[in-house]
Amino acid sequence: MPTYDPQKVTQAFLRLFATSPLPASSNDPREALRAYLEVCEGYSTDTIEETIRRFRFGKVADHNKSFAPPEPMVGRELARVVEDNLKWRDLHVTTRKQLEERRRDEEFQASKTPESQARVREMMNRAVDNLRSQMSPEEREAADKRRAMHLRASDKPSDVAYRDSEDYKRRLVPFSAGDLEGRDD
Repeated sequence: MPTYDPQKVTQAFLRLFATSPLPASSNDPREALRAYLEVCEGYSTDTIEETIRRFRFGKVADHNKSFAPPEPMVGRELARVVEDNLKWRDLHVTTRKQLEERRRDEEFQASKTPESQARVREMMNRAVDNLRSQMSPEEREAADKRRAMHLRASDKPSDVAYRDSEDYKRRLVPFSAGDLEGRDD
């Protein structure tokens, strides 16, 4: 339930009326204030004060500061202030979640010590050995071949220095259109 302080709200409206007077057609200022207070019913004091602040400092589009805003305009701006506050709250929650995820990631990275990595490697080796013991000899041999092929492929250097090396160029010779080193002359 939003907190509502009638004295603060009344003071805020009186400040608004001091800078933007009620139209001359308003006979009774107390009756006009009562109409504004009815529009503000159900909103928190902070929301009402922010809305009035927006009117006083000219931050509301289509409002002439020469006169106090009509009640429906105050109601629309109250709704807009609540919507803006909810957007900021959602943004705050999202930011807080992102910061929490980043902290967890940093903790995870910090937990990657050589000892912990060795423990994980040992656990994985035991799991692989357990799986291998359940395989038939043919399946084990095929798995070993696939693993060896994978290891050979991952051992090949793939950086630019290797591509500039003579070994790399010699391997490309059968696939090139010309003689790279002039050996066929």
